[in-house]
Amino acid sequence: MTEGIVLLEAPASPSAVDSFVFREDILKMISTLVPEALSISRTASYILFGYVLYLQELYGPIIRHTPNSVLFQTPDAFRAIYDSKANVQKAKQYQAWARHVNAQTTFTAIDKTMHARKRRVLNAAFSDKALRSAEETSLRHIDRWCDLLAGDVGSGDERLEGTLWTEPRNMTDWSDYLILDILTELSFGESFETKEPKENPKKTIPHSIVWYLSFLYPITWSPFLGIWLWLKPRGLDRLIESNLPPGNKQMMAIVDSCLSHRYAEEQIRRLNKHPVDKTGSRDLLQYLLQADDPEGGPGFSPLELRAETELLLSAGFDTTSAVIAAIFFYLSRNPAAYTKLAQEIRQSFTSTEEIVNGSKLSDCVYLRAVINETMRMSPPGVAEGIREVLPGGITIEGHTIPEGYNVGSALYAIHHHQDIFGDPFVFRPERWIASETVTE
Repeated sequence: MTEGIVLLEAPASPSAVDSFVFREDILKMISTLVPEALSISRTASYILFGYVLYLQELYGPIIRHTPNSVLFQTPDAFRAIYDSKANVQKAKQYQAWARHVNAQTTFTAIDKTMHARKRRVLNAAFSDKALRSAEETSLRHIDRWCDLLAGDVGSGDERLEGTLWTEPRNMTDWSDYLILDILTELSFGESFETKEPKENPKKTIPHSIVWYLSFLYPITWSPFLGIWLWLKPRGLDRLIESNLPPGNKQMMAIVDSCLSHRYAEEQIRRLNKHPVDKTGSRDLLQYLLQADDPEGGPGFSPLELRAETELLLSAGFDTTSAVIAAIFFYLSRNPAAYTKLAQEIRQSFTSTEEIVNGSKLSDCVYLRAVINETMRMSPPGVAEGIREVLPGGITIEGHTIPEGYNVGSALYAIHHHQDIFGDPFVFRPERWIASETVTE
């Protein structure tokens, strides 16, 4: 390995007692910084990357955290690694996330040509027109969610007697339900209605998805990853699928049923050469079914469509709901920030009906700052985004990394680096507003 990259196999060795005290202190520190509303698995991820942060503060911004992997903690290194022209590709760890070896998604695809084609087809479902059409559905769910959250009539949870307060809310669950309901209606045209105050077996789906993510992530870094990938097409995929929690199986069954029905309808339309109906409401699945590669390649096959739909539901709901829960956490513990945000919103809008996409919402500078600061403090994707160096190597921060090595950056460590963000463990939205005079 090149000079200057610390080998963790031979660190400046602290005593056993110091090591124990360090681990205890790190756990205490992270437990006070991570929103209590976030899931246990996500909290464990923050503890892990809090440990990476500690190592990089101890040994420097470049560490070799496995025999063939190097992590960098500088903005220049981040740009060098994730630039679209960088001489790297996604590492083999991404292949472990594919449900089936032949069902690669935009997330798991390592081949750059395959990934580019998938992105072009997927972009058809996220055009400006498609995104604008989603606003009405999203607002309807948000309005209902707010009524339920506030304990209004019909919510099943009225105000506590003699007060303006309801029972405490678990914002992890409430955020999960809101985003899952919005995503399922936008994807399939029908909401799961998990936020409603009634028994609903679909309420287990968010926890099942998170369980699967937390189960699979350690495997991507295990010594037997190669064996795992070899076994996937040889029966392991079927074994895992048959032993998934009920929530996972339920979601997969819903996706499969909806896809089969929609795909059959689309095949009939194309066979009869009927034009695409663009007058009614169109969900994400309809956009994807009718999308082709603008460069002449094919659209998604049924297997690809199934994999992409499951990815959008699992990854889309988990990251968005985590940010919403974290915003509630930080605002509830920073009354000055809450007061400033509430003042901006109430001065910008005279009623909730005015809160829609447009110039008024774009002018809410402090709202954007709160969102940015929340994602800095608790990034929804904390993993290191590992990349494998291709033939010819890559130079990062003056270090030449040879072919076959893995490189990456841990977002949590970068976001909490003192030299990048002053007072990194302080929730201060003003740092994102150029006009604010804040001492870093």
